Amino acid sequence: MEQRRKKEAELRACRIVAAEINRTTGSDYQAICGETEPVDVLLVSSSNPQDSQPVQVVSAPFEYKIRRDNHNVEKACTRVGEALERHGFCCCDASIWLTGRARERGVRPDLVRALVDCIAFHWDRRSYLRLTAENHFYSWTPQLCHFFSDVRLYRPESQRICVSAPQAFDLPRDGRWLREAVEKKKQYDPAILPKLNLVIDGDMHLDFEQIDNFRLEMSEQKLPFREVWVVSMGKSTKL
Repeated sequence: MEQRRKKEAELRACRIVAAEINRTTGSDYQAICGETEPVDVLLVSSSNPQDSQPVQVVSAPFEYKIRRDNHNVEKACTRVGEALERHGFCCCDASIWLTGRARERGVRPDLVRALVDCIAFHWDRRSYLRLTAENHFYSWTPQLCHFFSDVRLYRPESQRICVSAPQAFDLPRDGRWLREAVEKKKQYDPAILPKLNLVIDGDMHLDFEQIDNFRLEMSEQKLPFREVWVVSMGKSTKL
């Protein structure tokens, strides 16, 4: 059972990568199970069967530490609730996912207003709305991505506004998790690595800040793999 879940997770991450490759290059790759190590997944093309891409999948080495609230979380929730009310919302439950920077430094009122403006723009009185940094905040106001990673709104039956910030893990702002994931997979024969794609499955815990810092840290070093991709929050990014 555990092995099956692991394989499903590997295929899910690689399907996201394949979709991005297909979108940007016009290819038609599909992800199928690999048969032998180190190939966890094989990206295959029906139009060009000779151009298959072997993939090794690794999970980012998360080290979770629960953060203590320094009242920045409480203030952010209060300000978002007040801004929603000013916008005319009267019936919603909102969950806001704050980044490490937001929890450490707090969120400026102008960014709270920008967040709620973005919410109001996308809200159409449906029963559920989810906005993410990659798909919504960056194009609206890029700075929002430094403070919010995800927002979800529900429309309950009671007439109230309730804003909460789910307890978060202490995510590093540097590229250590990406660096450790890459180092972990350098164990294979050096002759194999240039032919192998590496996909780092970040679940929901790798963000733009970590990716950008990893790129800066590794700017003068060449990664030994054919390509390295990060999958997080349902999106893929090529390093």
